[in-house]
Amino acid sequence: MWIFPQGKEEHLEKRPLQFSDGPSFIMLKEKGVQAIPIAYYYSFRHDQRPELFIKVGKRIEVNTETSRSELTHKLEQAVTTELDSIKSKLVSEDLSTFDVFMTGRKTLSEWLTWWKEKVRHKISSFIERFHRGKII
Repeated sequence: MWIFPQGKEEHLEKRPLQFSDGPSFIMLKEKGVQAIPIAYYYSFRHDQRPELFIKVGKRIEVNTETSRSELTHKLEQAVTTELDSIKSKLVSEDLSTFDVFMTGRKTLSEWLTWWKEKVRHKISSFIERFHRGKII
């Protein structure tokens, strides 16, 4: 089961994260329920289209003596850690820990760059052939 613990959509950079205590209630009430923090981070980086980065954290162990509020706080901290980790890697341009899952269409600037390179190659080839006397 997937649960969005904030209960409502919040801005990506809002801190501290504030979760409802529903996930903690379920985790403490039902045996064998696991919580795995998953963070989604959207960034435009250097492109016209946003990219989605996803990080899956480590399973959160449940101690039956933990209160609901303590467990909720632990969940908030775990997701905050994953979000901040993604942000830090993007700011430092370190994409080494990310795998490309899906690519989108090229942006206009990517098409223009491709087109300019293609035209530049054709013109260079033409000039080279002209200087060798192959074109009159």
